[in-house]
Amino acid sequence: MLESASPGTAASTIDQILDGRAALLDRTSDGLRHLVFATPHGPLRLCIDNSQPNAGLNCVIHTDSLIDVRIAALQWFHHSIRGSSSLSGPNCLFPTPFQRNRLNLMLRILDYLADNAGNPNPIREIGQLIVYPRTRFASAAEWKASSERRRTQRLVNEAKSLVNGGYRALLKGELRY
Repeated sequence: MLESASPGTAASTIDQILDGRAALLDRTSDGLRHLVFATPHGPLRLCIDNSQPNAGLNCVIHTDSLIDVRIAALQWFHHSIRGSSSLSGPNCLFPTPFQRNRLNLMLRILDYLADNAGNPNPIREIGQLIVYPRTRFASAAEWKASSERRRTQRLVNEAKSLVNGGYRALLKGELRY
């Protein structure tokens, strides 16, 4: 989070920090400015306290159990806006393509569950619509005995676990996904 610096503090404004880079997205809502920029290392997303738009900015880092990850993310931000060609950091900042795909799949599952909250047993629909869209199961018995059902159920459970606080373990690098 970037917030307005105290008056009289020698701090850069967002325009100075970004040095004329064009934002892919620039939206303001509820006093927060949301920006997305393209970098050589992937999209850079910023959330800025917009209560004093022309004031200098301070980076706010919460000192909790995730402080190492927060500092690594801040270093990634610093190197990204300076155009550094090599970055390193915790694996949670740089998931592999397989891990990104799996996390995206879990997000799609969570969206489906939120949109279909009245469905008492959505596992088969999730399996057919999201996880295995090219596969059709002829009968309930075939679905019940399938490895696809078990994998779908695991993905649903993992997605719910991430929502219920598991994302913190993911950020710390303690959770394998």
